[in-house]
Amino acid sequence: MVSKSLLALVLSAISLTGVEARACIKRSSSLSLTDLPSPTSSILSTPTPIVSLSTPASNDIVSTPSTEASPISETPSSTIVATTPSTDLSDVPATPIITPSTDASSTTPVITPSTDLPVTTPAITSSTIASSTTPEVASYTPEVTSSTAVSSTIPSTTLMTSTTSAAPVCTPSNLVSNPSFEQGINPWINFQGGLASSSGAVTAKDGNSYFIAALTSSNNFISVRQTLQMEIGQTYDVKAYYALGAHQNFGSGSCQLQLTMGGDLQGAVLTLTPATVGQWNLFERTYVATDTEVVIRYVFTCSGVTSVDGLLDLITVPLACPTTPAATTSIVTVP
Repeated sequence: MVSKSLLALVLSAISLTGVEARACIKRSSSLSLTDLPSPTSSILSTPTPIVSLSTPASNDIVSTPSTEASPISETPSSTIVATTPSTDLSDVPATPIITPSTDASSTTPVITPSTDLPVTTPAITSSTIASSTTPEVASYTPEVTSSTAVSSTIPSTTLMTSTTSAAPVCTPSNLVSNPSFEQGINPWINFQGGLASSSGAVTAKDGNSYFIAALTSSNNFISVRQTLQMEIGQTYDVKAYYALGAHQNFGSGSCQLQLTMGGDLQGAVLTLTPATVGQWNLFERTYVATDTEVVIRYVFTCSGVTSVDGLLDLITVPLACPTTPAATTSIVTVP
């Protein structure tokens, strides 16, 4: 009975701290050493479940001096060592989880979580690409294609409308000064005796005066001219009225009337033949200005005549006005 009690105390002392172990040894000092079992007893062969709760260091008992338990100090060291449980961690599977061991090589795989990221990274990457990226692109592409097809097939209608508007109001302004010679010859310049006058045999086309060119066999070239201000590229309608006076002695000869603008002959030369005295006729030409200052000149010439009176009146050079209404065309596209 004493041996079993002593054994229980020894085993309990092993699992306790140094202080508690010394207390247990003190309590058991009164026991006889003869009650201790043999070193070959069943203590070594029978493992006790109490060991699995804690693994104390063996030096807690061996190195702790005791001044009161003299019987224990006489016990051979082999006896104490024999009663100390084995500290082999392989015999106690649960020990590394409860009490961390200083042996890093044996406990690291169990206690420290695995940080090997390459094992899990491929699975995460593959799952993300497959679940989010691929379906999104596939669903977006048909939407764009469908929108383009609809916009390209929208029909449109083109309407053409024509609008005719009235021609702008044109008020001709005569570029010729003293066109009917009512103020004498100026600013006209005559050549070879022409003059501005009137006779009782002829009534003026406009006003009371007109230009008279008294042609004879010796004075068969008479002209009158004036410088006009024009716009380059503009078209002008040049008009004048001519007639024959009381002297019409042509004999076998003939006379002509011509118009020059800027020194250039305008149209055909007009041939004069015997006619009713004072019968006014229109002499008209169209001119496109090539300069800003243009000389307008009328010339009477005769050949083989005795005497002929050539007459001019109401000379006008207005800016030409359009006679056809302006037409505009509009193009409207209706979607």
